[in-house]
Amino acid sequence: MSTKTKIIKKAATLDSKWGQGVVRNRNVNRIIDCARIAVLKLEALGFKPILFYGHRDKQSPNKWVADVMTHFAASSATKAILDKMRRVYEFLLTQASTNMPPPQTSSPKMEGPQKKKKKTVV
Repeated sequence: MSTKTKIIKKAATLDSKWGQGVVRNRNVNRIIDCARIAVLKLEALGFKPILFYGHRDKQSPNKWVADVMTHFAASSATKAILDKMRRVYEFLLTQASTNMPPPQTSSPKMEGPQKKKKKTVV
């Protein structure tokens, strides 16, 4: 099996059910730590990664809070630029969440397999 096929199959299993299990088992920080390590690995390979991730604010469920992971040293110039980028990302998250349709509360019922119609040759 090719690596691309393995990645596609793995991505298919990472749905909201998986996410709920991670939150329920209190493993969110472990996932964030893995992302931090991935950013460091990318830097070691010569890439210049910046990872933005957001989560809903605990006090205000309509507000998003964004965080940034990067390889840049914390100078005043880079901190100011990354802070502006973080605020833009928070704005994008807020806009995307207000434009999204509400989540479905129940999944549509699946019908059994449909019978194929036989083709008749005339």
